[in-house]
Amino acid sequence: MNLFLDSCVIIGQHINLDPQNKLVKEFLKEYNLTAYNDATTCKKVKNEVLIKSKNILKKYEKEGKISKEDIITIYGAINNYLNKVINMVDYTDITNHLYNKVYVSLLIDLTDNDSDVEIFSNFILWTLNHNSVPLNPTFLTTDANDYDRYDTEGNSIALKSAYECLKKYDEEFKSLPRLVILKSGTDNKCYDCSNILSKIIT
Repeated sequence: MNLFLDSCVIIGQHINLDPQNKLVKEFLKEYNLTAYNDATTCKKVKNEVLIKSKNILKKYEKEGKISKEDIITIYGAINNYLNKVINMVDYTDITNHLYNKVYVSLLIDLTDNDSDVEIFSNFILWTLNHNSVPLNPTFLTTDANDYDRYDTEGNSIALKSAYECLKKYDEEFKSLPRLVILKSGTDNKCYDCSNILSKIIT
């Protein structure tokens, strides 16, 4: 399984006190993923992770839950992870006509969160890059509020929007992207939108 990671997933994996930690750890265990050695994310996510994780760690220190030594260790581990384990892409460029078209399309259909639109645009263009992308490109997130939304017919808005973006181009791709949302709840299982996407296509 190859994954395109959102910032919340990376933070959840590395900070044990983070509310998302249990969800991420259970997902890794369920799919027997000991490391994201084939994971990808974009520079926007990297920047978010470094800023957000620092703020989260400082908050926990202020609450007396971790020490300064813990912060140095955790922040160092996150930095090392982003620099050595994660593959990094960055299609965000105002001169990139394809990126601009995808970005505007998603901004209209998906969400008014500019940061998420930028990240999801990078994911879609990563999906179109056949030389380095797996058969089942998967966007992994815990941001249920942004991505767990449906149209009147019950189709995932995020995936329907992604599919419409891909359909505008004459690219041949072996497998359409999937959206996996790690959700909290009684079963703590991830929600996979691939079935909804296949319903749109047929």
